[in-house]
Amino acid sequence: MHKSVISGLIFVVCLSFSAFAQDLSGDFVSVDVAEKAIPSLVSIESLSVIQTQLVSFGMARQQAILKDIGTGIILDRSGHILCKNDLVDDVEIVRVTLYDGTQVDGEVLVNDRHYDIALIKIKPDGLNLIPVKTGNAKSVVPGDSAICIGNSAGFKGTVTYGVISALRDYRTPNRVLVPKMIQADCAVNSGNTGGILFNWKGEMIGIHSNPGMVRGDMANINFFLPTDLVMRLCGEMIRTNERAFRPYLGILPYGRYAQGLDDDLRMYFDLPEEFWEVGVLIEDTDENGPAMEHGLLRNDLIVRVEPSPGHQVLVKSIGELEKMIQGWRDGQIVVFSVLRRNTIVEVPVEIWPAHDDVEPYFI
Repeated sequence: MHKSVISGLIFVVCLSFSAFAQDLSGDFVSVDVAEKAIPSLVSIESLSVIQTQLVSFGMARQQAILKDIGTGIILDRSGHILCKNDLVDDVEIVRVTLYDGTQVDGEVLVNDRHYDIALIKIKPDGLNLIPVKTGNAKSVVPGDSAICIGNSAGFKGTVTYGVISALRDYRTPNRVLVPKMIQADCAVNSGNTGGILFNWKGEMIGIHSNPGMVRGDMANINFFLPTDLVMRLCGEMIRTNERAFRPYLGILPYGRYAQGLDDDLRMYFDLPEEFWEVGVLIEDTDENGPAMEHGLLRNDLIVRVEPSPGHQVLVKSIGELEKMIQGWRDGQIVVFSVLRRNTIVEVPVEIWPAHDDVEPYFI
């Protein structure tokens, strides 16, 4: 009995020590990640001037300077820096502070309001620029450790630790659907806008993005654009000095909020029963979009698409159609099979880039 008790105590002590060692290991990993990653982060200060009028003083005019501070990440040794668009959108002056304290002026090359990211360029001459290492966001799974690093309220190298909470289909503030948006419980503090999410290897796997709608009970839920998407967009922007191509069809589907039709609408439009479980019904078309230009009409029910000859895909929901559209190329001809007055009609449509005045609920 005595030996049994001692053996039990040893087992408990070993378990406790193992858990303690794991905690220490996690701490050391966090420190290591921070040491590797922080030199690639920069602090961005943006200044904009607005004109105000003082009514009580004979309509006198005065200037006010608006200042914002956030985080950027160095992409390459040529001086390209990524940050959130709302940090540098419509500003007069951009100042970039490197990890070693060097401060330089930055130029905003591209604003992408659709995905809320922007590309800044600084002159690399004489600067010690350390590009960020990028990881594969597709390999991320819920429960993975994650570290968010940013410049909280102007203080460089603010590190918060957490886990990947979920991967969700989510929307940017401009209603662009992002498949597998990364949700993490790492704190993002005031001034930490654009904070970067890293895995345990010190590789960037996401950039902070505010969700499309933030309720009071979601205030502490943080979402990050996955690196795979971000780097594809940045690659296009660096190559062209223009906003990355965003495929656009130019339709407003019925049931946009609910992601589909309800039975009442199906009955109202007298849809055949075989199409009750599939299809996207067009409520409206953008007069400046390819759908109207090429002959898609209101009340057409999109049931199939053929993005390449001989490759037909059944359209089951609005969400599925949106994901398909995101993979299409500029100028690609897609054949839409639509139910129009109980007859299947095929409509070839050339895919265009989304224009600046796209209504947020059109796809």
